[in-house]
Parts: sequence; structure tokens; C-alpha cells
Amino acid sequence: MAELDSPVPATDAAFQQTVPSVPSRETTIPASLRQGGPVLVIGGEATFENFGLFATLRKPGSAITVFTGSTEWPQDQFNRASTWFQDHGVTRIHHLGAHTSEADGVDMILDTGGVFLDGGNQLQGLALLKERGWLAPLKQAHEQGIPEGGSSAGAMILGGPVMAYRRRIVEAGGVLDISLDTHRQRGRDKRQDDLVKVTGASSLLLPEGGGVVYSQGEIIVFGDNQVRFAFVHEGEVHAVLLQPQQREHIDELPRNVIFSRFTHQADLAA
Repeated sequence: MAELDSPVPATDAAFQQTVPSVPSRETTIPASLRQGGPVLVIGGEATFENFGLFATLRKPGSAITVFTGSTEWPQDQFNRASTWFQDHGVTRIHHLGAHTSEADGVDMILDTGGVFLDGGNQLQGLALLKERGWLAPLKQAHEQGIPEGGSSAGAMILGGPVMAYRRRIVEAGGVLDISLDTHRQRGRDKRQDDLVKVTGASSLLLPEGGGVVYSQGEIIVFGDNQVRFAFVHEGEVHAVLLQPQQREHIDELPRNVIFSRFTHQADLAA
């Protein structure tokens, strides 16, 4: 997939709190996280299993719309997504991209069982969504409970501000308030910290091969790799590594991390 940003050296001055690792296991999404417009975001290129997980979030028998506006090879990308979704039992797949009219695109977003944004160049995808007036329908679909998902650039589009080429901060699609970054294995911890410090927005840094499902303020981690959550507290950036299958409420997580940190420091001082 084409990328706008260059890797950042792996340095991390932020506080790290790591819970004990757990063995890899099949992802189970609780029923409560399948309601209220769940959003599935993947930190790298979507795998066959990722497509299957997203397919389980939609109402049985409903269609899925695939957005390919971020890539230079939209038909190839759609063909792969369509084949894999069909392998997971999805019989109706709509192709949303540069070839789609504004009106048809709105229908594809609002009259579907799920919208999936595939990867590529996040600024290219954002530009097309803005040009066709599709960002507002994406937010409306989420509010109406339609599942949405994204991989790599598509995941970044669904979140808040992102740091793009030459450290430029760009407002993304805003379906979720939290900032979403991807490809953690490329050494992007410092880039995440810089974004959080400048914008004040909390951030999830997603790994290749995994990500989170977000619904009504709660997240659950899927895949075999850790997800990094960063936030600002009293002017300092703090971070915690979330493990596979770990479930958290985003609004409560910063308080829990700070409480755990100071409790740990008090224990060491005792």
C-alpha cells in the first residue's frame, strides 16, 4: 500500500504500563460491542480473517460497501475484498470509489449492512470523501448503528487528527473522536506522542495484524499484537500497551492508568 509518511525512529519517553501477555486466541466480540455502530480498525493490510470478523458485525444477509478511493489500484483492491467477503458468506458487495456519483455513494453508505474503507493513501481517500460529500453520510451511518471498518489508511480516515507527511497534522473523517494511527511496527510511538501532545486528543496506535473493535466508548483488542493507547494528563504524555482480547472503556482508561502509575510509585516508596 502507498504510504505518505516515513517511519519514525522507535523512541518512547512516555510512561509505559504493560499488563501480562496472554496467549494468542480466536477473537470473540461480545454482544454489547456488536451494537451501536461498531467500528473495526486494522493497523495494516486487512487479512482474510479480518474481513471475516467485519462480516460478523453486520446484520445477517445485508450488503457490505467497500471504499477503494485511497488506492491507485481500486479494481484490484475491490476484487480481493469482494472475493474474501463472499468466502465469508456476504453475497452483496457494493463498490464505492472515484467512479461513483455523489448520489449513488450516499445510497451505498446509508443503505447497507456495513461500510469498509480499504487502505492506501489516507489524504487521497479523505480528499475524495470530502469532494463527493460522503463524510457526513459516513458519520450518519455510524450514528444509525451501521458497522464501519478500515484498514491502514482507511482506519486512519475514520478517526480524529492524524500526522501525515512532514509532520503535518490533518483532520480526518471524525467518525470517532479518538485519533487512529497504524503500522506500529514501523516505529511510530514517538509520532503518536507528538500528535497527542500537540492536539490533546487521545490516540490508538494499531499494529499490523490486529486492531480494535470500538463501540459506544468501549474497545476490545483483536489479533496477536499489542495496541498502544496514548493520552495527555497535566501536560504530560502517558501510554499503555493493550493486550489481545483486552477490553477497556476509553473514557475510563486514562484515569485507571494514572491511578495505577501512582499506586505503583507509592508501593516502591513504601
